[in-house]
Amino acid sequence: MNKTNVKKIEALQPTKKGKQICTQSWISIRFEVILLIFVALSFVQILFVPKQLNKQIENNVEGTVVMSVSQQKANNNKYQDWERNASEVIIFLFFLKSESGVQLFNFYVYNITNPYEVLNGSIPQLQEIGPYIYRRFEFKSDVVFSEDSCTVSYRYDFSFEYQADMTNSQNSVGINETVTILNPEMLTFFNTMNTGFALTAWAQHFSSLPAIKLFYQVPIQDVILGVTDPGLAKLIFKPV
Repeated sequence: MNKTNVKKIEALQPTKKGKQICTQSWISIRFEVILLIFVALSFVQILFVPKQLNKQIENNVEGTVVMSVSQQKANNNKYQDWERNASEVIIFLFFLKSESGVQLFNFYVYNITNPYEVLNGSIPQLQEIGPYIYRRFEFKSDVVFSEDSCTVSYRYDFSFEYQADMTNSQNSVGINETVTILNPEMLTFFNTMNTGFALTAWAQHFSSLPAIKLFYQVPIQDVILGVTDPGLAKLIFKPV
């Protein structure tokens, strides 16, 4: 009797192999469900998300770029932003602010450190100075819309504003310091000497000068914004 009871009890106990089979089946089902959900979400994203995204982009572009006579007359914020080419910038977390002149430009100047040696045939030694950081401001004026508001004409202008604080943190040479550069007339001559029609004009121009300076010493700010050369300003090219 005791042996028979022991066998019956052992037969009723589940085996470890049976537990492993059940666990593997449950993991397989969970993996298939996750895979099915992933495929479904990917399918929805492919079909619907691009359309909604494109629609949102078109609405934003239409609201910020496309202008009309009514917006011009109302002189609303969107028109003013368009007129001064303003952009939205993040000031804190998700808070946006419309601001113009968000484009920053880094200018570098090359100073010739051995001008006298160059006159004797030496190779110029250049010292890179910079960057000098400027903000670019753009604005439109004389804005005129067509009668159907399909086209608009305007005058486009821009200006640069020197950012002293941002520059001084990266560069120790002041914007008003003097550097030595090659004569702008000579640079223009070298760039146009292969064009043919300019050779006669240059020959007449240089022959009228009492002396030609190969180098100029000018402030860095003038190099960045443009050097006005008296001789070059008088020179007028006339096609031959």
